[in-house]
Amino acid sequence: MDFNQFSFRVRYAETDQMGVVYHGNYPQYLEMGRVEWLRAIGISYKTMEQVRKLCPSTPLLGLVTKIDTVSKQKVMEQLVAVSKFLGPDSEVVPVSAASGEQVDVVADVIATLLPEGPQFYPEDVITEESDESRMSELIREAALEGVRDELPHSIAVSIEEVLPHDGRDDMVDVHAVVYVERVAASGLRIQLASGDTHDRR
Repeated sequence: MDFNQFSFRVRYAETDQMGVVYHGNYPQYLEMGRVEWLRAIGISYKTMEQVRKLCPSTPLLGLVTKIDTVSKQKVMEQLVAVSKFLGPDSEVVPVSAASGEQVDVVADVIATLLPEGPQFYPEDVITEESDESRMSELIREAALEGVRDELPHSIAVSIEEVLPHDGRDDMVDVHAVVYVERVAASGLRIQLASGDTHDRR
């Protein structure tokens, strides 16, 4: 970790009557520290623009944006300029967020540039949440979506039991309790079964 220390004088206008520095000046002091640190290690703002000097081994991706607003000739000129700036080993992609053109290409290129991380979980594990927790959230979402005008948002779902469904190996019967905060909503009964029906008694 690089460390640099420098001193500066706090001006009277930057303090209150007790001599305490206003919090709003802290970002300015941080910027002063950053500039002095760069100066100490021999990097000017002009040099900092040459990104390869700061991250020589980091893959770079250049994006030429808003290609839907200019001619193809202008886009080509900008692609050449960015490519020269970043170097021959860097990818440069033209893209338009407004029209969606080339957005999928940007995502694919970013994915290829990312290093493969370590495998923290087995291949068959897709989430840290338990089956009961996911069932509870699905039921809660269905309740809020189906009777949003009647049911308060302060509800919780508890899974009582999960049983095999008769005649179907790919289905289960989930018995759950929906808890509501307000007493006025306790008269609601939500039936989440085939057809996703919601009844009120």
